[in-house]
Amino acid sequence: MRQSFVSSVEVYCEAVYIHAQASANINQVGVLVKGQNGPMPNPLLRVQKDAAATMLRYADSLGLTPAARIRLGLMEITGMSLLSSINSSIEGSK
Repeated sequence: MRQSFVSSVEVYCEAVYIHAQASANINQVGVLVKGQNGPMPNPLLRVQKDAAATMLRYADSLGLTPAARIRLGLMEITGMSLLSSINSSIEGSK
């Protein structure tokens, strides 16, 4: 991570928090709430959906999803580090 990623990480974390708050309210109150004309979808469903979309967008740009890591070439680096670690452990135990 670099200093330039701080604002993106902040937005991601805020989206995670908003999603969690909306989800908690939806779980407590329900998917349907009382409206003027009868039951209606809980307005926080929209908040939850928007927060989830923001989370996914920023997770992708920060390389936090498997697809993003593959696209950024990080899976290869991580895999090579793991393989190197395993090889070192095997060599050390001989």
